[in-house]
Amino acid sequence: MRFNDVSFDKKVFLAIILLKFFPTIGRYTLKDILNLSEGVIRSLLKDLSEKNYLKTSKAGSELTSKGKEFFEKIIKSSKIIDIKEFKELKLISNKYCFGIHIEHPKKIFSELEIRDEAIKKGAKGAITMIFKNNKLEIPSLSKRIIKIYSKELKNIESSFSLNEGDIIILSFGDDKWRTLEGGISAAISLINLSK
Repeated sequence: MRFNDVSFDKKVFLAIILLKFFPTIGRYTLKDILNLSEGVIRSLLKDLSEKNYLKTSKAGSELTSKGKEFFEKIIKSSKIIDIKEFKELKLISNKYCFGIHIEHPKKIFSELEIRDEAIKKGAKGAITMIFKNNKLEIPSLSKRIIKIYSKELKNIESSFSLNEGDIIILSFGDDKWRTLEGGISAAISLINLSK
């Protein structure tokens, strides 16, 4: 797999997101997260290092300032604004939970398609939230349920800089990296649906 400035596949995009949001990530962790062979990961990291996007050390791989600038453009064009890990949410009974903040999509989307994409990639599920009228809404949940978890929703909301119409995909599961991959895959799916 060769990285090039114009086109790259979902796994490379996921690697870029991981390097951006999880500084000093190790080769073995990347291998586990991306479910790719060590040789492919080594080749990817070598390509990124040769382009001066990445510096590697015993602590792991870290983006250079050139890499941060380049990847920032890629991520910005993807409309993924931020990723946060949430611990011990009562709304979610699973061990791991990630919130992926996506800039306002242009088209209507199906929450089931988003959830199914997250599950396909290893998450146990996903909840889609929309920032509307200065608050997070979960279209698939009743107002009564939302009221019960209002403090948690406020906590999630305050963790991001949301604008009207922005989306949060909350992916959850029992394996940290499959949960993250599921959430990012669901986000990419949503972004592709809204083009």
